[in-house]
Amino acid sequence: MSKRTLLSVFVFGVLAVGICAAQQGAMTMKEVLRADLSAPGHEVVQSYIVIPTGAASGGKHTHPGEEIAFVIEGSLRVEIDGEPPVVKNAGESIIVPAGRIHFASNAGSGTVRAVATWVVEKGKPRTAFVQQ
Repeated sequence: MSKRTLLSVFVFGVLAVGICAAQQGAMTMKEVLRADLSAPGHEVVQSYIVIPTGAASGGKHTHPGEEIAFVIEGSLRVEIDGEPPVVKNAGESIIVPAGRIHFASNAGSGTVRAVATWVVEKGKPRTAFVQQ
């Protein structure tokens, strides 16, 4: 193979890897509900979450209330500090206790689709990322 052909193959390979990485993307979250609760000072926030293959929740974080997630499609790996990691598959749920540091990522080869519901203190940021 000539040097020119090898260079062309190398450049094509680099471009292909870059395109694949760009297509994987990052986690997206669309808020679908926010409402006051009967418990004073609390609200419920619900979001539809999509985590492409190889993506994650963006880093370790906490919430000022409980998070309840239901996996619609795919396999979601959840790591809660002090506990062994768990994988929740389509049709399964998980509860993350208030204030616990945690992290979620796509554990499978397909896209994760989930609904997450937070019961949180009103007026506080829903997510606080933890410095590592």
